[in-house]
Amino acid sequence: MQNMLNVVKHLVFGLLIGLSNVVPGVSGGTIACVLGVYEDLLILPSLDVKKIKERWQNILPLFVGMGLGILLFAKLITLLYSMYPIYTSYFFVGVIFASASFLFDVSAEKEDKNIKKKIIKVLLFLIGLFIMTFFYILKRRGVVATLFSFNGTERNFVFCMVLIFYCAIASAGMIIPGISGSFLLLLLGAYKIVMNAIANFDIKLLFCIAIGVLLGAISTSRLIKFLILKFEKQTYSFILGLILGSILHIFPFVCQPFKQRFISVLILLFGYVLVSIFTRKSKSEEFLNE
Repeated sequence: MQNMLNVVKHLVFGLLIGLSNVVPGVSGGTIACVLGVYEDLLILPSLDVKKIKERWQNILPLFVGMGLGILLFAKLITLLYSMYPIYTSYFFVGVIFASASFLFDVSAEKEDKNIKKKIIKVLLFLIGLFIMTFFYILKRRGVVATLFSFNGTERNFVFCMVLIFYCAIASAGMIIPGISGSFLLLLLGAYKIVMNAIANFDIKLLFCIAIGVLLGAISTSRLIKFLILKFEKQTYSFILGLILGSILHIFPFVCQPFKQRFISVLILLFGYVLVSIFTRKSKSEEFLNE
């Protein structure tokens, strides 16, 4: 019974991560961190055979859920953003605030009095914040969807190679918390092509997308896994900067009537509380397993 509940839990978590990966500005890596399954997310693409054998009951439903989440929610999330863009954005802002609180606790070293380490962590946090702010400035200046932009009218060899390369870059963003793979696709001008391929189940383009995602995931997960093992607190400090900076890309800077603003705040709080519940649960499970 406990194993079945664990499978269902990881399947649902995978669905949430897959859903977040189709939303520009929302990081699948962030959601994985918040739900306490980030290490499981890294194991399969890092090709760590020993870890895969040990945790396959967590990894398999997680990645099945991610695949289903991307396929099932590609149309739904686009519809929600088109019908309720402000409310949807506020929900994800609440999710990110909760994840930032979680990562702050992870990166903190209250017992450590090493000033040099603290300075390095602050610098890495600021670098992460600067990167996301820089991307936001690019978007505000209209660089999004024009940088390295290409169209899908001719499906020749060059087009397929470019699509694979772009999806490899976006895959890195899906794994690194705070960086949205969908936003990187948007920046590169390939977001609509990829979303249309998923929504219309275009086999040829999906094959190119899958190759790119695998290449990016394998290379990035190995790097992130190494950094977390060797420099855990510093890495999470950098990730925290990325996550807080990502709020700029999602927050709807619009004026609303009082009633709508009140609803938006409630939705933001709902996103925050929902993720906080998951976070507390994962922390209590870790405590019980120690």
